Order: sequence, then C-alpha cells, then structure tokens
Amino acid sequence: MKKKRRINRIISMIVLFTMCFTSLGLENFAVEAATTYTTLYLVDDTDEQWVGNDNAVIELVDNTYGHDHYIMTKINSNTWSAKVPSSTYNVTFNRLSPDQSTQWNSWSAGGRDSHNAYHVLGFEYGYWDGTAELEEGFHAGDVVYLDFYEFSDWGNTDAFFYVNFTDASKEDNGGSDITIKDADSSRYAPILLSDEIEDDVFTYTVTEEEEGATELRF
Repeated sequence: MKKKRRINRIISMIVLFTMCFTSLGLENFAVEAATTYTTLYLVDDTDEQWVGNDNAVIELVDNTYGHDHYIMTKINSNTWSAKVPSSTYNVTFNRLSPDQSTQWNSWSAGGRDSHNAYHVLGFEYGYWDGTAELEEGFHAGDVVYLDFYEFSDWGNTDAFFYVNFTDASKEDNGGSDITIKDADSSRYAPILLSDEIEDDVFTYTVTEEEEGATELRF
C-alpha cells in the first residue's frame, strides 16, 4: 500500500521536470516557494497595559485551514509579533502562563481582512487595523519534502540527494556537466539531505541563511 505523505505547516509546490545533475548523480527538481508571509501584531491598548503582566506568553492561532500555533515575539512592553503565512485570516490570540501550561485569556479576533495589527481593549475584545505587507520566499523553519515514491529505483543505486537554494541548472553551465568543486558557489552550493523520515522521503528544514529564497532545486 502506498505510504501516506506527511506534510508539516508549510508548504512548497513541487514542479517536476527532467534534467540531469550528473556530478551528483541525481535528478533535478525545481521547487518554488508556494507561500508568502506577513507579520501580524498584537498591541496592548488596555488602560492598565496588563497583557504582558506576570511574564505572560502570547500565542497566535491561525484557524483558517486548521489550528496552527505560533508563539509571538515580544517587541516592547505592549507589542508582540509573529511571522505567518499570508493566507492566515481567522485568528485567535491566547495569553498563556510563562510555562505555556495555562491559558489566562483569549481573544477571538476573527477575520483580519487585509489588516495586520490587533489592538486589545479589554479581556475579550479588540479590533484590527493596519495594512499587512507580504514577504515572499521560503521562511526559516519551513519544512520542504522530497519524495520519490514513483521513482523508487533511485534509492537502489545508493544515490545521495541534495538541495540547492538557487534556480541554477545544467543549462546555466552551457549544457555541460557541473563539477561542484569548480562551480560558482553562489549558484551551485548543494546541501546534503540527511533526514530520511521514511523510505523514499527526505525532509529539509529551511534555515535563517536561506530565508527569503524564492526557489530551490533538488
């Protein structure tokens, strides 16, 4: 029975096309970042400015297509932020204890439309304002999946699999084979995939160094 794919919170749209990356002995797949991101804010506009009291932790929950949880970063005494997919629309904010074991308060902020800042006015109410700015590309923490269920013979050759965060291919090398040690490292800097979560499935977690890249190739 074909194994079920497991997908984490992002996610990348894979466009397959046949090319040969012969110096590494692998087929070349292009992946474009399918998600854009935006930064959302929670602003404490209560009279007493109490939201951050007792070292409270603020959590953003994206209810748009499920319940994706993000711990927000405290910017100052009354403002928190979190970078989320731009598709995030229906939002809940939770005020948690420092160990995140207890929910102290919750704001069902609802649909944000094009706004990016939720202003807390009381224990259960507030309002959205501000205009969100989109941030394109892959985001640190995104998990990209490579599966080759349909090409299982690839694994029979003890092949190694790599990810390269540019769109450079053999065609950009005049059609010649690419020798990595002699290649332009700004275009050809492959990273070995080592996290094989199951047969024929690798994952790679995008790092801060790759933040903002809009394409990658396997």
